[in-house]
Amino acid sequence: MTNSPVERTVAPSLSGYPLVVLTNLLERLPFVANKIAADGGLHILRKRNNLDDAITTVPVPLQYNCFQQEHSGEQQKTYTSLPSDASPSPFLTYHDYIKAYKGGKLTPSDVADRVIKAIKNSKHLNIMRSYDENSIREQAEASTNRYKANQPLSDLDGVFIPIKEESDIKGYESRVGTVGINVGNIASADSTVVQRLRDAGAIIVGHTAMNEIGWDTFTVNPNTGTPQNAYNLKCSCGGSSGGSGGAVASGIFPIAIGADGGGSIRIPASFCGLYGLKVTHARVSGFGSQHLAPTVGVAGPIAASADDMTLTYAIIAGRDENDQATFMQPSFSLDSYTNTKSLETLRIGIFKAWNDHVMDPIISEKIEVFKKYFTSLGATFVDIDIPELEDARKAHAITISTEISNYVKSKGPEARGKLLYSNRILCCVADTLQPVDYVRAQQVRTRCMQHVKDLFKPVDGKGIDLILTPSTAITSPELHPSLLTHGMTNNPMTSDAMRYAFLANFIGIPAVQVPAGFDARGMPVGLQLMAEWWNEELLLRMAKVCEQTPGVERKKPSEGWFGDILN
Repeated sequence: MTNSPVERTVAPSLSGYPLVVLTNLLERLPFVANKIAADGGLHILRKRNNLDDAITTVPVPLQYNCFQQEHSGEQQKTYTSLPSDASPSPFLTYHDYIKAYKGGKLTPSDVADRVIKAIKNSKHLNIMRSYDENSIREQAEASTNRYKANQPLSDLDGVFIPIKEESDIKGYESRVGTVGINVGNIASADSTVVQRLRDAGAIIVGHTAMNEIGWDTFTVNPNTGTPQNAYNLKCSCGGSSGGSGGAVASGIFPIAIGADGGGSIRIPASFCGLYGLKVTHARVSGFGSQHLAPTVGVAGPIAASADDMTLTYAIIAGRDENDQATFMQPSFSLDSYTNTKSLETLRIGIFKAWNDHVMDPIISEKIEVFKKYFTSLGATFVDIDIPELEDARKAHAITISTEISNYVKSKGPEARGKLLYSNRILCCVADTLQPVDYVRAQQVRTRCMQHVKDLFKPVDGKGIDLILTPSTAITSPELHPSLLTHGMTNNPMTSDAMRYAFLANFIGIPAVQVPAGFDARGMPVGLQLMAEWWNEELLLRMAKVCEQTPGVERKKPSEGWFGDILN
């Protein structure tokens, strides 16, 4: 491990009674919280009196704002299927579902009973927060009738998809992993993401468990139960979309919807050996979400295969009249998705000092397998530098802390008092932030966006197309039973999980996580690729290339597997 442009956070890890004591101390003595925040670097930007950059809160450069295309006559292509054959996979994919349905082997109603049974049998995995058996069966019956009439709405028709608990489902409470927020506040309509999935015939199962208010990366949540990783029940599913990651890893679902404000799709996908897509800011509508961290957070898929991830993206992405920010985006295409046999002209950036800062060398070893394959297909690797990356990390932490804390304040003091001790601590720390901290964090965002834009579109015209990193600096950690009673705070481990994830959220670019094999314990390893704003098409194509890379092991879990749904 070498020195890195992103520092490892140094702070004690706490759980159990010491966590309770510290929470009570901070709530009574604000100067202690102030000291913790200062030591953690959250006050450092207020000393940066040399910042004269503009303030950015919508992380898409003006040059990439495509609002005028609304009037250009350009029409967004509608995708109901993919021009792609299924890659070999130990997991069921949507290809398996439509084969069973169209071949007459099973109906969606048959499968609904099996899915409900699997949810009940996997209750100990703590992956689902809420679901409605009657609703599942009614949706399945409607899908069955469409197949009988030979009129399925898409290749997701009859595919069962659970949703992270910060996206509204009509008839459900969006409690965002808490016991005190939105209790009794039943959603009267679906979020845009959920509605688009319904319009494609997908069966909306219910809400998955999540890290309380999305404020960590391991989904240790005593209130709802902590999701267990199907590869090792003692290990984390990641977070904050831990239930969504665990739901797919268990084999019950080929797709789940997560949300990502600091790696919360990609970290669970990495820890669980899955595919996960963090889209460009405002590519997917935020209408009907809880807006925990609106300038860094986006919804997106966690999936068993590249095809499942890609088709889900194509269905949920695009402009939405209910979310004006989505009108910045250009139309998207998947025309190059099946172009997986050549990477000629593709230039991939490597920031070596950053990539080398993993806690387990096997992560780097697994990435070398992909690099060799990409090179064999004609890709060129380019050494790059991303200046001020540590400032960007701290600015992201200030931004997401301010925004989540503001969300909690909007729910009133009673809601805050019912949070887990770990999140009450984070609220205390966020209380020490001043307007100058948030403003200067957005100035740093402007600078970092420019640094990365210069990599993609340099003056000399020889820009890169992708940035390759590990997905996380660690693989899934084992969670000691003591953590499961009061929760935990472990800043060093959190910073290890987020080391490569935060940048895409902070500056708004898209990023994809792909499975990269396993470590010595048999826990999944992940690889991340980041692309230019709005270029999800290249990332999805690369996910398909990665899926076909020789020598990359994928296997179904042995401990928490419930994926024999179609047998």
